[in-house]
Amino acid sequence: MVPEGMAAVLLFVPINCMIGKTIPEIQADIGLPWFADSDEPFWFDEQ
Repeated sequence: MVPEGMAAVLLFVPINCMIGKTIPEIQADIGLPWFADSDEPFWFDEQ
């Protein structure tokens, strides 16, 4: 279930574009924050 005020995105990408990348690298490529339990946008590089 998608939390209120949020949207879900489903992307189909070539597996070769994902192999060897970390979650922060994938997030940087997409340019969108992840969802966090605090309902605030979550950027891995701001930890």
